[in-house]
Amino acid sequence: MQAERRVLAGVAGLEVAGAYSEAIAGLEPLQRRALALGYAPLLAEVLYQRARLEHYRGDPARARETLLRAIDLAESQRHDRVAADAWGFLVEVGALSPAAPAATLAGWYRRARAAQARLRGDAARGHDLARFLDEHEWTPWRSPRGNDPQRVHPALMRGLVELNAGDAVAAARSFAGGLAEPGLHPLTRAKLTLNRAVALQEQVGEDEAMRAWDEAVAAFRAATWAGHPMLSGALLRRGEFSLSRWHAAAAARDFAAALPGLERDAPSHRGALRTIHTGLAIDAVTRLRIAAAAGEVEAALALGGSDDPLLASVGFEASLVGGAAHEARDYAVHEQGLFADDATAAARAGVHLGEALAYLGDAPAARAHLDAALRHFATLGEDAAQDTAYAHRTLGLLALRGRREAEAEAALTRAIGLWEAQPCDCRDAAEAKLGLAVLLARRGDPRAPALRSAADAFFKPLGAEAIAHRDRVVAFVDAVPLLADPEELP
Repeated sequence: MQAERRVLAGVAGLEVAGAYSEAIAGLEPLQRRALALGYAPLLAEVLYQRARLEHYRGDPARARETLLRAIDLAESQRHDRVAADAWGFLVEVGALSPAAPAATLAGWYRRARAAQARLRGDAARGHDLARFLDEHEWTPWRSPRGNDPQRVHPALMRGLVELNAGDAVAAARSFAGGLAEPGLHPLTRAKLTLNRAVALQEQVGEDEAMRAWDEAVAAFRAATWAGHPMLSGALLRRGEFSLSRWHAAAAARDFAAALPGLERDAPSHRGALRTIHTGLAIDAVTRLRIAAAAGEVEAALALGGSDDPLLASVGFEASLVGGAAHEARDYAVHEQGLFADDATAAARAGVHLGEALAYLGDAPAARAHLDAALRHFATLGEDAAQDTAYAHRTLGLLALRGRREAEAEAALTRAIGLWEAQPCDCRDAAEAKLGLAVLLARRGDPRAPALRSAADAFFKPLGAEAIAHRDRVVAFVDAVPLLADPEELP
């Protein structure tokens, strides 16, 4: 037993070091030997460690199942330390996506706190199996208990339960209370700090929220080292926050910094790597670096992102702006299918499909999708102003191509007006100005040069790929043939 527990100590050390694939490889033969021995307390310890690795390798559902098996074994053998640890980790895993129902998570939290209380009582009475094992130096990886990097702090559990129940204010308070305690293990401090940032980000201003995320990243830098997957995870989470606030360049810096630490053990981090490549694709599309964006989309798809609607949307953008309208149409159709249960998201995908069909020369189908999307956006009022602008931009360009100038002017003017009310430094707004400039130039209107300059001010600084796309838009509205016959559509 002592020899096997020393092997388990090495596996636990590999987990804390972030070497998850190496750790699971070392655990597999140990689990087989524990099963052959038939010693339930050791098997409970092995299953607990296995669940931790399953969680950190991106399989929380399996980790929950394994934790429940470990708990059953531990409680049947009065192995209170493993029971308390496993209940605590079940709360941590259960609070993360996909989160357990609030009532279930609250029940697990109560069981975890009861198990921890029982463990304290056993320590006083001397009844706990773990205490006996410690006294005989048979659990070398479990001491000292007060500074154990695998222990789930009660304040972390409580805050996660509160956050899961929708009470971010109470959760932030719980995390802050835990951080106020002296003697925390650096990893425990880092986890509390990160979850405090999660709780704060929707209840404070952007600057204060970013400071909280900076503190979280700094805490993981102090607790780990460059290339550790937990530090990479913190950088990834801060990048996701930046992206949610439309700071694509800042997000891309964090994603790029997180990438090497996760690529070292790619099988353990497929989901995180997919998120990073998607984020890098968004940044590249925003800057109209289309070849780079296409490469990131391909990398994300190779990691299993075919069911990700955000990735489908980015793939549409990269294909369309890169001149591959057929591929753009395929992405838009796929995106629309992924949003079958979300009418607004499906309408946005319909705008994408309409734009792709417009460039493929199928004007009737394009207008049908765009008009249907506008009917839905009209039910949302001002909340859909940006979406409405996108649809009118494409309808305006399509009308301009068909020489229906009054219709084109009305649609493009509407789009530009919406974007002036809610500024969008994006290709879509620049295209609307470009289209209106072409229309006014046809009439000899003196406003045309200023609008063309405003559009060029967006495209030119972004380089050759952006200028090539601008020229495709001009060719489109000038009715340069794009497809000989709509019937050629595959």
